[in-house]
Amino acid sequence: MNVYRRGGDSLLGRYWLLHLHPFSVSEVVGNMNPLPPKILQSGDLRGSEDAFNSLLKWGGFPEPFLKGSSVHHRRWIKMRREILIREDLRDLSKIHDLTHIENMMDLVIASVGSLLSVNSLRETLDVSYNAVKSWLRWLEAIYYCFRIPPYSKSIAKGLKKESKYFLHDWSEIQDAGARFENMMAVHLKKSVDFWNDTGIGNFDLNFVRDVSKREVDFLILKDKRPWMLVECKVSGNDIPMSLQYMTKILKPEFSVLVTSENQDGQYRVIDGTKYWFSGASDFLTMFV
Repeated sequence: MNVYRRGGDSLLGRYWLLHLHPFSVSEVVGNMNPLPPKILQSGDLRGSEDAFNSLLKWGGFPEPFLKGSSVHHRRWIKMRREILIREDLRDLSKIHDLTHIENMMDLVIASVGSLLSVNSLRETLDVSYNAVKSWLRWLEAIYYCFRIPPYSKSIAKGLKKESKYFLHDWSEIQDAGARFENMMAVHLKKSVDFWNDTGIGNFDLNFVRDVSKREVDFLILKDKRPWMLVECKVSGNDIPMSLQYMTKILKPEFSVLVTSENQDGQYRVIDGTKYWFSGASDFLTMFV
């Protein structure tokens, strides 16, 4: 893990760093696409719906996914949290108040899909601002959660400070909408990291929101420019006004509405702008 990259020898030119992520829909069906899609179109969907539903339920870590057992899944989540806190975090950091860390994990889970306020965490936990910031960095370092920052360039009164946090194991989340959005976040981050790690391009993953609370869940940047806007909904087929607004402002190559329902992808044109509307099992087969 990144916490061990502290040696005096840089090993420059003697290794390549590749990020390892949970299983994805494409990986499960054996149809991984290493290159960013140049056009969005429905692909080979055989098995993708079952793969998506299984991943949504069990998460993308190999053991609980392959077992497919509710009893094993509950035991695995409990054991993973205990190991992360009582062993990994204790050994790697100088944090002694592990009860606060456990409480913060629960607060991070409850915040998935929403902005995470460090000040709010500080007040709830009754600790210092710097302590919360430090604990969040450690939770990222042990791969419990990851941060997606806001994108504000070219957006008038765009949000600049507060970020969103998502779990590497979305199966811990009970709320259906938040779990689906988290699963999408992991899939998109996996693709972005892969494209960067393999030298395919320079990509970043953000979300967009302005002070009027117009928000789109994800924005992928390519060479620091808006490339793909992705809005996630559990159900529904109307293109949200926030997605239409941000599309006009940012002018990305692709604007997408993804739902957890099984639907073949198709383009829709609104006021001369094309939007790709798709079920997640279809959309995710176009990624790593």
